[in-house]
Amino acid sequence: MHENTNFLSRASGRAVLALSLIACCAAFAGCQSLPPPPATGLLVGRVNSLSKLAAPIVVVALDGTTGRIVHRAFLETNRAFRLPMDAGRYKFYAFADVNRNGELGIDEPVSVVYALSDEIRAGESLELPTLDVKPPAQFAGR
Repeated sequence: MHENTNFLSRASGRAVLALSLIACCAAFAGCQSLPPPPATGLLVGRVNSLSKLAAPIVVVALDGTTGRIVHRAFLETNRAFRLPMDAGRYKFYAFADVNRNGELGIDEPVSVVYALSDEIRAGESLELPTLDVKPPAQFAGR
């Protein structure tokens, strides 16, 4: 009886070990089928508003090739920002959203457009120079 009990104990231990190995393999295989995380970098910057308006600031990121808007950051009070960006080339500008509609109006203070000379790469962090938001009268021919 003692030998039989010991045999059953070892057999059940092996079954538990086998089931654990199968579960680990299944979990590992499941992890391999997940899509890879997006290749993102981090863009860090600051906006200096030269106007006396208490309007929120909008930082706009444009695709460097197409010029299409790919990202916007809305800054209510803090003028520093951090944007996770997919790898690529971008242009940026900021404006004071006086009418709070999220779009640049003809009479809203705006910065110059800044184009990155290097592309943002996955895992890297780039710091923009300070974007100075100025009243439109300071930009002739805009």
